[in-house]
Amino acid sequence: EKPFVAVNCAAIPDQLLESELFGHEKGAFTGAEKRRIGRFEQCDGGTIFLDEIGDMSPIIQGKVLRLLQEQKFERVGGNELVSTNVRIIAATNRPLEQMVADGEFREDLLYRLNGFTIALPPLHQRREDIALLLEYFLRRAKSDMNRPELSGIAPQALDLLNAYHWPGNIRQLQSVVRQSLLNTTGTVIGADNLPDFIRQPSVTPAVASSAATVSRPSGTPPSDPTAAVHKLRAAANVDIAANANVAPPLPVAAGDSVSAGDETPSGEPDFALQPYIARRLQEKSTNLYDEVLEQVERVLIAKVLSETGGNQSKAADILGITRGKVRDRIAAFDIRLDRNITLGDS
Repeated sequence: EKPFVAVNCAAIPDQLLESELFGHEKGAFTGAEKRRIGRFEQCDGGTIFLDEIGDMSPIIQGKVLRLLQEQKFERVGGNELVSTNVRIIAATNRPLEQMVADGEFREDLLYRLNGFTIALPPLHQRREDIALLLEYFLRRAKSDMNRPELSGIAPQALDLLNAYHWPGNIRQLQSVVRQSLLNTTGTVIGADNLPDFIRQPSVTPAVASSAATVSRPSGTPPSDPTAAVHKLRAAANVDIAANANVAPPLPVAAGDSVSAGDETPSGEPDFALQPYIARRLQEKSTNLYDEVLEQVERVLIAKVLSETGGNQSKAADILGITRGKVRDRIAAFDIRLDRNITLGDS
């Protein structure tokens, strides 16, 4: 059998990824006490899977392109050409064509990689796969966590899992299975064992929403960034222009000061998405689910970036998504990273 190696490009810092892929010579950098054989060399005659290739730096992109063209490369700190014959499979959740247009990804590398493409829809668009994935992840979790007595998932819990929109896709599904198993003392995962955000869709994953007012003077460091998620509903209290054909964007500015708005008799903030939903229902929208999720996501991303001072890595940690996805959302929603994080008009 030929070797197969998987590398997550987003999980390894840029300064280490080059050595991980191509290896290094002794003395190439501090701590390089001996020669190290990289993944491409280890996979000679086999296959390497490069996950999240969209997070790869331009320098490493150039070396990968040379490898594809010449089947040769140099180890870090070395001059010797090393030959290897390896098949590359790459995956990303980022729009590489748009990254090429923005100068973030090499066009020639994209053409070399783009021999055969499989586009995998998000999980909420293929709900028929959820039950199969649950069975697989549950079997793995039972083994990993030494819970052989667990027999399955109760029907009510399965209904809730099937109804959830899964913004984090398969990785979120796997995480929910493990969380639910930890909450289960019996032999079946019930609805009560599921995370709150599954049982109560209005609750943001990992952080419950609450109305509050955020005020930060210009020039002061950001407050606790996790507070940004708490204030999602407050930040979403905006007017939305009418458009009968296209879900309108939120023309808002999420700057240094965000007000929760007036309290209603029920104690909930005046939440502008409610009249928006009512209007779209009157307009006979046929895609309301995705429209509302997009509007909320726009405000959430902008608000978290505002609270982190535009730091995309911190925002990704808070949101529980990759830095690459944060960058994608910034581009898709035209979020401008100036002192006051704002949403564009497009």
